[in-house]
Amino acid sequence: MASDRAAAAAAIAADKAALKSVIASGKATIKADRAKLKTDRADPSLVAADQAQLATDLQQFKSDTAAARAKLATDKATWAQQIRSDKLQLQGQMKQLRADQRQLRKVQNSGG
Repeated sequence: MASDRAAAAAAIAADKAALKSVIASGKATIKADRAKLKTDRADPSLVAADQAQLATDLQQFKSDTAAARAKLATDKATWAQQIRSDKLQLQGQMKQLRADQRQLRKVQNSGG
């Protein structure tokens, strides 16, 4: 169970780092698009192209962040289920151990 907890923490940390990276990259791209749009505002043909690029980059940003958030949520749920499963398995093993210990005491007390 400890190894699953460590693996879960590592996977979730990696997902969070990936999400932060996607957000930072997307924001930088959008900021650059807006700056280019501002620079080209005197030329209508360039403005139209810049607006189209900004719209495309905004949509890509939304798509990328949604995918990264979904992966984070999925990994959290998957690891939470794995840890719950580990706990249930451990509880079952502890129950069996107690039953085995009781049986052993019975055998020892009966002189056999």
